[in-house]
This record gives sequence, C-alpha cells and structure tokens, in this order.
Amino acid sequence: MLGGGKGKMMESPGASPEVSPGIFRQVAEMQYGTVPGVAKPVSRVVYGTLFLHKAEKPFELLDAVWASGCNAFDCAKVYGDGECEKILGKWIQARKLGREELVVVTKGGCHGQDKLWSPNISEDAIRADLTNSLERLGLQHIDVFMLHRDDPTIDVGAIVDMMDLFQRERLVTAWGVSNWELPRLQSAIEYAKREGKAQPVCDSLQFSLAQPTRSVWPDTQYMRPESREWYATSGTAVMAWECLAKGFMAGKWDRASVEKANEAVANPGSFSHLKQTGSTAAEWRELQLIVAYCTHENFDRRERAAMAAEITGESVAQIALKYVASQPFESFVLVGTTKVKNWQENAGGGAAPLLAPEERAWLETGVGECPFKPSEGPFAKLYTTTVSR
Repeated sequence: MLGGGKGKMMESPGASPEVSPGIFRQVAEMQYGTVPGVAKPVSRVVYGTLFLHKAEKPFELLDAVWASGCNAFDCAKVYGDGECEKILGKWIQARKLGREELVVVTKGGCHGQDKLWSPNISEDAIRADLTNSLERLGLQHIDVFMLHRDDPTIDVGAIVDMMDLFQRERLVTAWGVSNWELPRLQSAIEYAKREGKAQPVCDSLQFSLAQPTRSVWPDTQYMRPESREWYATSGTAVMAWECLAKGFMAGKWDRASVEKANEAVANPGSFSHLKQTGSTAAEWRELQLIVAYCTHENFDRRERAAMAAEITGESVAQIALKYVASQPFESFVLVGTTKVKNWQENAGGGAAPLLAPEERAWLETGVGECPFKPSEGPFAKLYTTTVSR
C-alpha cells in the first residue's frame, strides 16, 4: 500500500539516498483508518509538521516517518510561517510519492502569532490560504483542509457554502474543522445535509488519556467524555493533538504540581503578572499546562499506563497514544517531533495490537484487575520505562 519511492531517490541534505517504505511498515504493523470522503487508508499515527523547520535533517526525519508506515502528514499555513509546508513539498517531490498513497492535511483560516491565531475566515482569505499552501506543497489538491479556528460571528451556512465551493473546484477532497465548539460543528453538518452540500468530515481537538480540566489554550477545544458517543454515531473522524499532554504522559511534572494548579484556580490574581506574550510567556504557558493536566486523577492514569507499559514491554507514551488511536470512532494521533528516535517510539502508538475496550476502561478508572498481558508485538521490549511507586 505504501510502495512509493521505488528505485533510487534524489539526493537531499540529510536524506538517505534510498528508502524502502514498505519494509518497516510490515514489521511495525501500523494500523490504518478512514476519513470520510478520502478514498485511501490513513495511518493511525499522523506526522505533525509543526516543528519540521527546526529539524536538523528534515529529509532524514521524513524518510523515517514514511518508513514506519505513516502515510499522513498534518500541516498548517502558520507552521513555521509556511516553511514546514515547503520542506514537506520538496520531500514529496524528491521521493516521487504518488497521491494514491499519500494523505496531506493542512489548515488555514487564522492569523499568525502576531494576532494570537485569531480567525480569518472569508472566501478571499481561505482561497489565498489554499492557493499558497498548494504552491508551497507543490500539489494540485489537498486531501483534507481544516479551518484552524472558528469565527462565530459568521453564519455557519456561509462557511459550509464556501467550503463546498472549494470542494467542487477540486482544490480539496474533503474538509473539516479545528478547535470549533461542538454545537457549531453539529450545526454545520446539519446545514450541509439539509442543503445537499459537502459537510465537514473531521474535527481536530485536544484528546489524551490525561483529561484536561479546561481548554488548554485560549480558543481551543478538547475532547469531553460526554462527547465521545456523538463522534462514534456521527461518523466524524477525530484528528487529536497534544495526545501526550505536552509531556505529562511521558513523565513531566509530579504530584507536587497539583498544589500549584489548585492555587492558580483558587487565586488567579497571584499569577496575573504572567502574560501570553512578552518576557513571561514561557511561564504563562507552563501554568496553563499545569492547571489543565496536573490533577490526582491524571497522575493515577499515568501510573496505570506505566503499569501497562511494564507488562507489555512498550513505553508509557506508546500506551497513551494507543489509548487515543483505539477509540470506537475514527481517531487519529497527531505526533510532532524533530528526532527520528522519538518518532520511531511514537509510531508504536499506532501499531498492532491496539487497545481493547476493557484496557481503555481500566486506564481511565482503574476498576477491576489490570487486563494487560505481555505483548509479542513488534515494539515489545524495544523501549523501557522506569516506574517510581
């Protein structure tokens, strides 16, 4: 299925002269799902290009991504101010990859960091975003184009009409949304069905085993437990970001951080000197993460994931990613890294075997005996995790 790049490949800085994409996929057993409207399989782990422009050897990294069985790439016009799309586009051309085996997702419809990623949704703005992304990527169409932000002041029907137009023009194969409130997404789908227009087929939001207490970042959305049934019944695919909770599931922070999170909620004025931009931006970001993720419930979940990892021979990160990829709806894990080693570990989050319902439930609640068994999967024993109890 992922047989592109036959024969000798064009030389590029930091790239291997030849890659055999299918070999590692057979070993790693990458699992695939379906995004409605996209007539090709999509790897459960999707490479997120957010930091691709910071990779020392981006072609070598992308070669490793492809070799792992990942055939899907998540981009956005704001990632590296377009540089990430350029790098990916050059790699696609150098590797001579056919569109029948490649899934490209990109996003537009919002300003950059200078305007705090505020929405910019008009037909002219979206057409410009699409045209520029296609040029940077060197492609004729986008498989999935997502609106990176919502503008609730714009009638949802007008947005559906606009995206239907771009789909009929074959600039995009399918479209979706990112960081929209669920009622707006539901309204868009209802309108599209009623009017016979192309409906949004996927939603990109934060989703991880570590359940946030609130939206992690301003104007973003996260998966709420009560919303999962809707995704399963509606057929809307999920492109999940921050699946390791910004390092929480990989061991960042300890239970002492719960006290700081509680203090920030109870006495927000004590932290009012921290701002989203400027000299205190890093501290502000750290506080958002601590408040969102550092709860005793999440530390309990992380400890159970560590127990599961010890049993299966996988890493805690792999267990956490498999949790997201194993949902009873079409769920895909967005993973961004600049290191080949990190990618190769994280790719195991989409490899067989994925998690059974009873394993997901135990990770969430801890009720009953641990259902995990020693794994004979391809990633077993490749990575170890030290668990402190």
